[in-house]
Amino acid sequence: MINFEDLDPVEVNLKEFAEKCGLELISGDENDTVTFDSVLINRPGLYLAGFKEYFGHFRIQLIGNAEHFYLESLSYEERKEKLENLFSLHIPCIIYSRGIIPSDIELELAKKYRVPILGSSATTTFLSNVVANYLEELLAPMKTIHGTLMDVAGVGVLITGKSGMGKSEAALELIQRGHRLISDDIVIAKRISDKVFGTAPEKTKYLMEIRGLGIIDVATMFGAGSVLDKEEIMLIVELKDNKNILDCDRFGSKIETQSILDVLVPKYSIPVIAGRNIAILIEVAVRNFRLKNMGQDATQTLMKRVGFEKDE
Repeated sequence: MINFEDLDPVEVNLKEFAEKCGLELISGDENDTVTFDSVLINRPGLYLAGFKEYFGHFRIQLIGNAEHFYLESLSYEERKEKLENLFSLHIPCIIYSRGIIPSDIELELAKKYRVPILGSSATTTFLSNVVANYLEELLAPMKTIHGTLMDVAGVGVLITGKSGMGKSEAALELIQRGHRLISDDIVIAKRISDKVFGTAPEKTKYLMEIRGLGIIDVATMFGAGSVLDKEEIMLIVELKDNKNILDCDRFGSKIETQSILDVLVPKYSIPVIAGRNIAILIEVAVRNFRLKNMGQDATQTLMKRVGFEKDE
């Protein structure tokens, strides 16, 4: 379970944040940074009304019609006092929805306490979802994994194994067979909700190292359709040396899994032997994985045919 109040803070450029969430920067320098450490968003209506317990001052504050019309109902002095109490908490930023225009009081306090103000014509609920999704991906728990991530027939496959097992060569053949590369050698894994997504480090994006050939640019060599920015890691294929062949499950009756950021991912172990076409075996592993998810299990079919099914 992810603790949404105990995430590592991340600094983001204001201009980048505004562009990603479709916001307009109303007050603040676009070159400044804002620090986020929670995926939760706060509507400060209760705080403005005087209830100050359990207020998340470290969250983004979102002001919609309810907060706006409440403030408009107050006298100038009351409005300024309540808003100053809010701004003085050094909140990350305030976002106004529904095209609401901040008053002069809010603009003055924003400059005084260096709190960025952003706005959008979107509804409050829609805007809340957009910003929450952005924060969830930005602050998602992450780790780096040694391996190659491919999209094989719509399934994100993480190919792992010791150095020299042929991960990149298998991935290269898969690319030639029409599948897509996400990352070679190093995969950045992020947990978003109960799924794990993988991307490439920016410096090595779309690049592959092939022993004897050096570095190749997959996007340039094979076209834009051969690469993908991000994919969910749905299956792991571990390449093992041939001395482990006797340890492999011949019937596929045991379901292997591997934990990535506390998410269990199904795994196949494939021994690497001279003459085996690893790329084709990975394709078959993906097809078998999809069939099992559809309730079709060849092992169970065999057991029934030879009379080993259990009595109901």
